[in-house]
Amino acid sequence: MTEPTNPPINEPDIRAFEAIDTIEEERWLTRALKDETFGGSLLLAAGVLALIVANSPAGDWYAELLQTKLGFELVGLKLTVAHWAADGLLAIFFLVAGLELKHELVHGSLSKPRQAMVPLVAAIAGMTFPRFNLCNDVAWQRRSYWWLGNTCCN
Repeated sequence: MTEPTNPPINEPDIRAFEAIDTIEEERWLTRALKDETFGGSLLLAAGVLALIVANSPAGDWYAELLQTKLGFELVGLKLTVAHWAADGLLAIFFLVAGLELKHELVHGSLSKPRQAMVPLVAAIAGMTFPRFNLCNDVAWQRRSYWWLGNTCCN
């Protein structure tokens, strides 16, 4: 058995990008990518990294990066990176969340009406109670607008 040789100094080391060799590696990677905690961990790590970079001496560079325009001018989609993150990724998130909700309602744990009752009542109450508060404020002629956040987010 021969040991791998180190590449010459001027050539990049591409051994890190080699194909998955064994079934065990493939199974581990498949399990890791399907695991919900893996995606959450990646998201948490990205958020922590963004906070660190934004509050470091590279913060000005990070702010400029967020204002960089990307996209297709021809169809009116030349937007800033921040706008793509806010609108584009949020649209993808809600698409995936909607697809998962549909799956749960059709095939999953919410397919039985008895099991779906508590989440359904909680969702309706979370959207309805801020409106009751608004009606109360209007009736008493108060000008509190805190309800807007709850109403818009739900």
